[in-house]
Amino acid sequence: MPNLHINGQPACFDEASFPKTVAALIDVRGLNRKAIVAEVEGTIVAQNDFDTHPLKDGDKIELIQFVGGG
Repeated sequence: MPNLHINGQPACFDEASFPKTVAALIDVRGLNRKAIVAEVEGTIVAQNDFDTHPLKDGDKIELIQFVGGG
């Protein structure tokens, strides 16, 4: 069963639901792509590359979401 480590937590997926790209992972988690910084295996992924940057079993991913407030 493929898995990712997202923000230090393991996340398991079945083959059919494994997110193939950073964009797919962000969408599965219900996050706003424009408010996310993504790091895969220690490298920041540009927002323009979210749709094409592949994920593989065992990747360590950090997703940081910006929030506004006052």
